[in-house]
Amino acid sequence: MEFDYNVEILCTYNLGPMAYPLDSAVKITYLTENAPNRDAFKVALKSKNPFKVLSEGYKAFNTLRLKKQSMIHAIKNIESER
Repeated sequence: MEFDYNVEILCTYNLGPMAYPLDSAVKITYLTENAPNRDAFKVALKSKNPFKVLSEGYKAFNTLRLKKQSMIHAIKNIESER
């Protein structure tokens, strides 16, 4: 059974190739170019190097800020299309 709907998936991060193929009617929109750096931040904390901790903390803060802002912007655009 096929339906004639256009579907758009909003993804926060582009983490590489998809695990499975999608139908051509499905459009994927990536909201940010950044990727989460949780693992790098944990390594920096374990190294106890204050410069690495500050650097990775700053990257993490910017990534989370961009995630929130891009999601808000995308949701507002969806609501304005109705």
